[in-house]
Amino acid sequence: MPTDNINEIEECTDNLFDHTFEQSINELIYSIALEEKAIAHLICAEAEKVKAALKIPNITIKELLCINNSVESTLESITRLESFLLAKLKATLIDKTDC
Repeated sequence: MPTDNINEIEECTDNLFDHTFEQSINELIYSIALEEKAIAHLICAEAEKVKAALKIPNITIKELLCINNSVESTLESITRLESFLLAKLKATLIDKTDC
């Protein structure tokens, strides 16, 4: 029912304002940590992709280059994400009392 959804939204937004500043900072840092963990898994998966490709009998140079390009593209995306996460972390850890 539509009213149930509205009640859920109201409960959710009510909980948003129950957090202290420190709790919000902790949640931001935790979210960064979760993203870093996911990135670590992605990097491991890319390494496994390369290892698996090298075990394929009669794999061609062209096929290896395609796999390499895929891995390179993924790592470039991860590098951009890491830059964003670093900026997010720096913004989170700025001592607001010095402003």
